[in-house]
Amino acid sequence: MRIFRNISRPLALIALAATPLVAVACGNSSTRLSDEEFCAKLSDFQSASDVNSDASSPEALKAVLPLIADLAKNAPNDELKKALETMGPIIEKMSSLDENDPDAFGEVMSLMFDPAVASAGKVIETYSTDVCKFPPTTDASSIDDSSMTFPPSAMDDMTYEDVNAAVEPLKSTNYPNGYISSAGLEGTGDGGTLVTVDFADTDTVDAVAVCEAIDAMITEKTTDTNVSIKVSVNGKEVGGRPVGGTCSAK
Repeated sequence: MRIFRNISRPLALIALAATPLVAVACGNSSTRLSDEEFCAKLSDFQSASDVNSDASSPEALKAVLPLIADLAKNAPNDELKKALETMGPIIEKMSSLDENDPDAFGEVMSLMFDPAVASAGKVIETYSTDVCKFPPTTDASSIDDSSMTFPPSAMDDMTYEDVNAAVEPLKSTNYPNGYISSAGLEGTGDGGTLVTVDFADTDTVDAVAVCEAIDAMITEKTTDTNVSIKVSVNGKEVGGRPVGGTCSAK
Protein backbone atom coordinates (compact mmCIF):
# COMPACT_ATOMS: atom_id res chain seq x y z
CA MET A 1 0.00 0.00 0.00
CA ARG A 2 1.56 3.27 -1.10
CA ILE A 3 1.19 5.79 1.71
CA PHE A 4 2.56 8.67 -0.38
CA ARG A 5 -0.64 8.87 -2.38
CA ASN A 6 -2.78 9.26 0.70
CA ILE A 7 -3.85 12.61 2.08
CA SER A 8 -5.28 11.49 5.43
CA ARG A 9 -2.24 9.42 6.35
CA PRO A 10 0.22 12.35 6.48
CA LEU A 11 -2.36 14.21 8.54
CA ALA A 12 -2.58 11.19 10.81
CA LEU A 13 1.18 11.05 11.25
CA ILE A 14 1.33 14.70 12.23
CA ALA A 15 -1.56 14.20 14.63
CA LEU A 16 0.16 11.17 16.09
CA ALA A 17 3.29 13.20 16.77
CA ALA A 18 1.25 15.94 18.39
CA THR A 19 -1.43 14.00 20.25
CA PRO A 20 0.70 12.69 23.14
CA LEU A 21 1.84 16.24 23.76
CA VAL A 22 -1.62 17.64 24.38
CA ALA A 23 -1.69 16.70 28.02
CA VAL A 24 1.50 18.61 28.70
CA ALA A 25 0.01 21.95 27.75
CA CYS A 26 -1.94 22.82 30.81
CA GLY A 27 -1.59 26.57 31.05
CA ASN A 28 -0.18 29.76 29.60
CA SER A 29 2.82 30.10 31.88
CA SER A 30 6.32 30.00 30.45
CA THR A 31 7.87 28.04 33.32
CA ARG A 32 10.34 25.49 32.02
CA LEU A 33 9.39 21.99 33.14
CA SER A 34 11.91 19.46 34.33
CA ASP A 35 12.40 16.29 32.32
CA GLU A 36 10.58 14.37 35.02
CA GLU A 37 7.58 16.74 34.93
CA PHE A 38 7.49 16.77 31.16
CA CYS A 39 7.66 12.98 30.89
CA ALA A 40 5.05 12.53 33.62
CA LYS A 41 2.57 14.60 31.66
CA LEU A 42 3.38 12.67 28.51
CA SER A 43 2.81 9.45 30.37
CA ASP A 44 -0.64 10.62 31.50
CA PHE A 45 -1.68 10.85 27.88
CA GLN A 46 0.21 7.87 26.49
CA SER A 47 -2.95 5.78 26.21
CA ALA A 48 -4.38 8.27 23.68
CA SER A 49 -1.46 8.02 21.29
CA ASP A 50 -3.13 5.57 18.91
CA VAL A 51 -4.04 6.97 15.50
CA ASN A 52 -7.73 7.22 14.73
CA SER A 53 -9.88 9.14 12.27
CA ASP A 54 -10.73 11.86 14.78
CA ALA A 55 -7.10 12.48 15.69
CA SER A 56 -6.11 12.82 12.04
CA SER A 57 -8.88 15.26 11.09
CA PRO A 58 -8.17 18.94 10.40
CA GLU A 59 -10.52 19.86 13.26
CA ALA A 60 -8.47 17.82 15.72
CA LEU A 61 -5.26 19.37 14.45
CA LYS A 62 -6.68 22.87 14.93
CA ALA A 63 -7.53 21.99 18.52
CA VAL A 64 -3.94 20.92 19.11
CA LEU A 65 -2.43 24.25 17.97
CA PRO A 66 -2.79 26.29 21.20
CA LEU A 67 -1.68 23.29 23.22
CA ILE A 68 1.48 22.93 21.18
CA ALA A 69 2.19 26.64 21.66
CA ASP A 70 1.83 26.29 25.43
CA LEU A 71 3.95 23.18 25.40
CA ALA A 72 6.77 24.97 23.60
CA LYS A 73 6.80 27.64 26.33
CA ASN A 74 7.37 24.96 28.98
CA ALA A 75 9.82 22.73 27.10
CA PRO A 76 12.64 21.34 29.28
CA ASN A 77 15.35 22.43 26.84
CA ASP A 78 15.96 24.81 23.95
CA GLU A 79 16.23 22.07 21.34
CA LEU A 80 12.83 20.65 22.22
CA LYS A 81 11.35 24.15 22.43
CA LYS A 82 12.58 24.94 18.92
CA ALA A 83 11.25 21.64 17.59
CA LEU A 84 7.79 22.31 19.01
CA GLU A 85 7.82 25.86 17.66
CA THR A 86 8.64 24.41 14.24
CA MET A 87 5.79 21.90 14.37
CA GLY A 88 3.16 24.51 15.32
CA PRO A 89 3.00 26.32 11.95
CA ILE A 90 3.19 23.00 10.09
CA ILE A 91 0.23 21.58 12.00
CA GLU A 92 -1.63 24.83 11.37
CA LYS A 93 -1.00 24.51 7.64
CA MET A 94 -2.00 20.87 7.60
CA SER A 95 -5.22 21.67 9.43
CA SER A 96 -6.27 24.02 6.61
CA LEU A 97 -6.03 21.29 3.94
CA ASP A 98 -8.90 19.10 2.79
CA GLU A 99 -7.74 15.60 3.72
CA ASN A 100 -9.98 14.10 1.02
CA ASP A 101 -8.75 16.34 -1.79
CA PRO A 102 -6.14 14.61 -4.00
CA ASP A 103 -5.06 18.02 -5.33
CA ALA A 104 -3.68 18.82 -1.89
CA PHE A 105 -1.19 15.98 -2.17
CA GLY A 106 1.71 18.05 -3.41
CA GLU A 107 1.40 20.58 -0.63
CA VAL A 108 1.10 17.87 1.98
CA MET A 109 4.21 16.11 0.71
CA SER A 110 6.26 19.29 0.59
CA LEU A 111 5.38 19.87 4.24
CA MET A 112 6.03 16.30 5.30
CA PHE A 113 9.45 16.17 3.66
CA ASP A 114 10.64 19.63 4.62
CA PRO A 115 14.03 19.08 6.30
CA ALA A 116 13.04 21.38 9.17
CA VAL A 117 9.93 19.31 9.85
CA ALA A 118 11.84 16.04 9.69
CA SER A 119 14.43 17.40 12.09
CA ALA A 120 11.81 18.70 14.52
CA GLY A 121 9.92 15.41 14.47
CA LYS A 122 13.14 13.54 15.15
CA VAL A 123 13.93 15.75 18.16
CA ILE A 124 10.47 15.17 19.65
CA GLU A 125 10.57 11.45 18.99
CA THR A 126 14.11 11.09 20.35
CA TYR A 127 13.19 12.95 23.54
CA SER A 128 10.12 10.77 24.05
CA THR A 129 12.04 7.53 23.57
CA ASP A 130 15.46 8.37 25.04
CA VAL A 131 14.52 10.63 27.95
CA CYS A 132 10.99 9.51 28.78
CA LYS A 133 11.68 5.90 27.74
CA PHE A 134 8.45 5.63 25.75
CA PRO A 135 8.16 3.26 22.77
CA PRO A 136 8.20 5.06 19.40
CA THR A 137 4.80 6.59 18.62
CA THR A 138 5.39 7.53 14.98
CA ASP A 139 6.43 4.12 13.70
CA ALA A 140 4.43 3.66 10.50
CA SER A 141 4.40 -0.10 11.06
CA SER A 142 2.16 0.41 14.08
CA ILE A 143 -0.50 2.28 12.15
CA ASP A 144 -3.52 0.37 10.97
CA ASP A 145 -4.39 1.86 7.60
CA SER A 146 -6.61 -1.00 6.46
CA SER A 147 -9.68 1.22 6.57
CA MET A 148 -8.08 4.16 4.77
CA THR A 149 -9.08 4.95 1.21
CA PHE A 150 -6.51 5.90 -1.40
CA PRO A 151 -7.07 8.01 -4.51
CA PRO A 152 -6.37 6.28 -7.83
CA SER A 153 -2.84 6.57 -9.20
CA ALA A 154 -1.74 6.29 -12.83
CA MET A 155 1.65 5.22 -11.50
CA ASP A 156 0.03 2.01 -10.27
CA ASP A 157 -2.28 1.48 -13.22
CA MET A 158 0.15 1.93 -16.13
CA THR A 159 3.74 1.23 -17.17
CA TYR A 160 6.09 2.43 -19.89
CA GLU A 161 5.05 -0.67 -21.85
CA ASP A 162 1.51 0.70 -22.08
CA VAL A 163 2.89 3.94 -23.52
CA ASN A 164 4.91 2.02 -26.11
CA ALA A 165 1.90 -0.10 -27.03
CA ALA A 166 -0.24 3.01 -27.56
CA VAL A 167 2.32 4.79 -29.74
CA GLU A 168 3.98 2.05 -31.80
CA PRO A 169 0.99 1.53 -34.16
CA LEU A 170 1.45 5.15 -35.31
CA LYS A 171 4.99 4.63 -36.58
CA SER A 172 4.38 4.52 -40.32
CA THR A 173 2.18 7.61 -40.41
CA ASN A 174 3.07 9.76 -37.42
CA TYR A 175 6.81 9.31 -36.89
CA PRO A 176 8.19 7.74 -40.09
CA ASN A 177 11.78 6.46 -40.19
CA GLY A 178 12.11 7.04 -36.47
CA TYR A 179 11.79 5.08 -33.29
CA ILE A 180 10.76 5.50 -29.64
CA SER A 181 13.98 6.21 -27.75
CA SER A 182 12.29 6.30 -24.34
CA ALA A 183 8.88 6.18 -22.72
CA GLY A 184 7.90 6.37 -19.11
CA LEU A 185 5.92 7.77 -16.21
CA GLU A 186 7.24 10.38 -13.81
CA GLY A 187 5.83 11.67 -10.55
CA THR A 188 5.14 15.41 -10.43
CA GLY A 189 5.42 17.85 -7.55
CA ASP A 190 1.67 18.05 -7.11
CA GLY A 191 1.30 14.30 -6.73
CA GLY A 192 0.31 13.71 -10.33
CA THR A 193 1.86 11.72 -13.15
CA LEU A 194 3.65 12.90 -16.29
CA VAL A 195 3.57 10.42 -19.17
CA THR A 196 6.52 10.95 -21.50
CA VAL A 197 7.61 9.65 -24.88
CA ASP A 198 10.72 10.69 -26.77
CA PHE A 199 11.52 9.95 -30.42
CA ALA A 200 14.80 9.77 -32.32
CA ASP A 201 15.91 9.60 -35.96
CA THR A 202 12.52 10.65 -37.27
CA ASP A 203 11.79 13.03 -40.11
CA THR A 204 8.74 14.40 -38.38
CA VAL A 205 6.42 13.65 -35.47
CA ASP A 206 2.70 14.30 -35.35
CA ALA A 207 2.77 15.34 -31.70
CA VAL A 208 -0.99 15.78 -31.49
CA ALA A 209 -1.75 12.31 -32.86
CA VAL A 210 0.82 10.72 -30.54
CA CYS A 211 -0.55 12.65 -27.57
CA GLU A 212 -4.12 11.67 -28.38
CA ALA A 213 -3.15 7.99 -28.61
CA ILE A 214 -1.52 8.20 -25.19
CA ASP A 215 -4.54 10.10 -23.85
CA ALA A 216 -6.89 7.35 -25.02
CA MET A 217 -4.68 4.75 -23.32
CA ILE A 218 -4.70 6.74 -20.07
CA THR A 219 -8.50 6.93 -20.13
CA GLU A 220 -8.67 3.17 -20.60
CA LYS A 221 -6.11 2.27 -17.95
CA THR A 222 -6.83 4.56 -15.00
CA THR A 223 -9.42 6.80 -13.38
CA ASP A 224 -6.65 9.09 -12.16
CA THR A 225 -7.25 12.51 -13.73
CA ASN A 226 -4.07 14.15 -12.49
CA VAL A 227 -2.07 13.05 -15.53
CA SER A 228 -0.22 15.15 -18.10
CA ILE A 229 1.57 14.17 -21.33
CA LYS A 230 4.85 15.29 -22.89
CA VAL A 231 5.95 14.37 -26.41
CA SER A 232 9.54 15.13 -27.39
CA VAL A 233 12.08 14.55 -30.16
CA ASN A 234 15.71 14.09 -29.17
CA GLY A 235 14.87 15.49 -25.75
CA LYS A 236 13.13 18.62 -27.06
CA GLU A 237 9.45 18.94 -26.22
CA VAL A 238 7.26 19.18 -29.31
CA GLY A 239 3.80 18.70 -27.85
CA GLY A 240 1.57 17.19 -25.21
CA ARG A 241 -1.24 18.18 -22.91
CA PRO A 242 -1.55 19.56 -19.37
CA VAL A 243 -3.78 18.06 -16.71
CA GLY A 244 -7.38 18.58 -17.78
CA GLY A 245 -6.33 20.09 -21.12
CA THR A 246 -6.22 19.01 -24.74
CA CYS A 247 -3.37 17.76 -26.89
CA SER A 248 -1.45 20.36 -28.86
CA ALA A 249 1.85 20.81 -30.69
CA LYS A 250 4.56 23.29 -29.75
